[in-house]
Amino acid sequence: MKKICFAFLFILILCMGGCGKKEFIQPIISRDVYCTGGNLSFDYDSITKTAIYGGENEVIQFYKSDMAKGWTEEGNRVGIQIVVPSNVKDVSSGSATLNGKEHLSKDYIKKINDTNYAVFQPIIKEEDKDLSLKIIWQEGCKEQEYHIKIKEGTIFMPKQNE
Repeated sequence: MKKICFAFLFILILCMGGCGKKEFIQPIISRDVYCTGGNLSFDYDSITKTAIYGGENEVIQFYKSDMAKGWTEEGNRVGIQIVVPSNVKDVSSGSATLNGKEHLSKDYIKKINDTNYAVFQPIIKEEDKDLSLKIIWQEGCKEQEYHIKIKEGTIFMPKQNE
């Protein structure tokens, strides 16, 4: 009898609390406000969730490391910003994984004009022009996956000798 009561209680808790992980609506994706990467074309494919940068003879800028921006490495970068869904209650409990490296929300959540954004400015390499970005907006919620891709024909600015 105790097992039956426990099972019933467990099912009741799941049903009242909502089965599964919460899923957020697809947020708005755009280039970052700093236009990291330079004067590049940008398009977002909402079906494949892919941010596409560059084009024939467009140049991705090279950046030195900059501790003030949290850039510990130099390289070619692009910038993406994603509006945090309005129904996220605790953005500080979220995390992101960009090309296999985990990031805490304090490192990428920025408030711009009273709107929270997830802002990323990853290094892009000629041999790896398709990055994977996975975000969990808050603990216990479904992961959302995006891609950052560079179009063929885009030029990677080389490091300038000083």
